Formats: sequence, structure tokens, C-alpha cells
Amino acid sequence: MDVTRHPNCPRSRFEIVRPITERPGQNNDGIFVVEHVTTGEYCVEKRLKTADVANGYAQREIDVLSQLSGHPNIIQLVDYQLNNDPQLQECDLSARTWTEYCEYGSLRNVVDYLQDSGNPRLSEPLLWHILASLAEAVRYLQQGPKEFPFLSWNTVCHRDIHLGNVFLAAEPAGSNFPRVVLGDFGSSTTVAHTLFGYNSEWAISWFEEFFAPPEFPSYYPESDIYQIGAVLYCLMYGQHSPYYGTAPRLVHGKRGYLDHDIWVRELQFDAPYSDALVDIVSACLCGDVFSRCNIDQLLEMLGKI
Repeated sequence: MDVTRHPNCPRSRFEIVRPITERPGQNNDGIFVVEHVTTGEYCVEKRLKTADVANGYAQREIDVLSQLSGHPNIIQLVDYQLNNDPQLQECDLSARTWTEYCEYGSLRNVVDYLQDSGNPRLSEPLLWHILASLAEAVRYLQQGPKEFPFLSWNTVCHRDIHLGNVFLAAEPAGSNFPRVVLGDFGSSTTVAHTLFGYNSEWAISWFEEFFAPPEFPSYYPESDIYQIGAVLYCLMYGQHSPYYGTAPRLVHGKRGYLDHDIWVRELQFDAPYSDALVDIVSACLCGDVFSRCNIDQLLEMLGKI
């Protein structure tokens, strides 16, 4: 579907097929699968909160999606509606985005299937594919197109990479694996937004806080690397969260941070996968953000496999 962006796109372009979420989320007022009335193609409609329109966060999310348009491992913006005129009453502010629909669901759905099947283990080639795809997505967030002048690129930090925000779409031609797509940029920020004061606190919902890196609530480009490692850790063990228990573990007073040493010890002694995969995931999970591998180092390690 061609990308069209209209600040006041009429909602009549789309018809609701079914809700994706049972209730509004932390960064939205509802998410739906919708059908484009002209083309018949499915999209995902996300309704943003009025408060996020008023404080500029809706504009930020749309800006980020627009900047990242065209990469196969990043969710594609199809259309949007943004009514943020400062002369409007707050009750009249609104924003919606329509993005591509990934027909195979999310990695959270994959873990659901693994647990229901009683065989919570993915093949190692598929894990390598997911890892390489997420690394390429984050490389694009941080560096942009390879032919683009790096210093001119507005670096993006996703800040909310977890199983529910990584989607699977139909296999590209010539591939044995589905296309891995990083989505939901509601918590993302950029260098430009930070410099101009349009940044927000890093908000993570009760479930996804288990994916928060040790430096939380501070964040760095390497924070996204940590969350890639946490996603792979969950897939390697067939579980929804890096934490096994029913309540968050407190480490240095922070919820949801499982001690890096415990993770690495489990990976090295228990993971039924190759040493090469374990070593790279362990490097992503380094507890010290300043010692953690950056995106170039991660890609270099992947290039040696």
C-alpha cells in the first residue's frame, strides 16, 4: 500500500475488523485491526491519548515513524490523523496512526504457542534470524540508511523493545523465515526531541518493565541492545519474561531488573544452544551500559558467524 499522510485524514478511510487490545494501554486509547475501504488491505489503527496530543508526544511518534519509513524490519506508517491545533479545546484534540498489519502476530504470540505445545524451544537458525533482524532494525534507528551521512541522521532510541513489540510478517521472496518487524514507537525518543525539550519520562508498563535495562530510567543507544538480549533470552527459554517469578525482583531499588550475572550464568550452563549464540546474547545483556556492546560491535560479532 502506498504511504499517504494527511494531518486530517477522515476516519472513514478505514473500517474496524476487530480490536487487538481488550482495553486502552499506557500509550494508547485502543488498538484495532482495520480494513482500508478502497484497497481492502488490513492495517493497524492506534488511537493516541488526548494528553499525548496536548503534550506533543503524539507528534513525536508520528515524526519517528515518518523518519523510519521504508525499512523492512521497522513497522511502516500507512496514514495518520493529527488534530493538535493549540486553539482547540483539549477534548477536541485527537490523533490516530495506521500502520502495516503483520499477519503472523508478535513474538509474544510465538511464546504462547511454544508453551501451549509443550515444546518451549525455537530452532537456532530462527533465533539467529530474529537476532540479526532486530540488530539491523536498531542499526537503522541509530544510523539511518547506509548511504546517508551519519552525522545528519536524527538518532532514534526505541526504549520499549519486548516480545509484544516485535512482529512477524509474511516471508520475503527467497527466505525460509518470516520478516521480523520492530513496532510501537510510542515510547521512542530522538536526539532532536531531547535537545528541543520534547522528551518524556521513560514509561514502561507493569509487564514490560521486566525488560528494563539496569540503567533505567536513564537510557542510551545501548539500552536498546540490552532489550534485544532480553527478547532473545525469553525466546531461548520459551518464557514471556526474563524473570521466572510472579512478582518483580528488586535490585538496587529498581523493579524488573534481573541481575546480569544470573542471566549469563543460566545462559552459559543451561541454554540448549550454541556457544556462539549464548556469547552474543550475553554481550547484549551486559549490566554495565558503558561496557555493553554497541550496535557496530553487535553487527561485527554477527558478521563473524
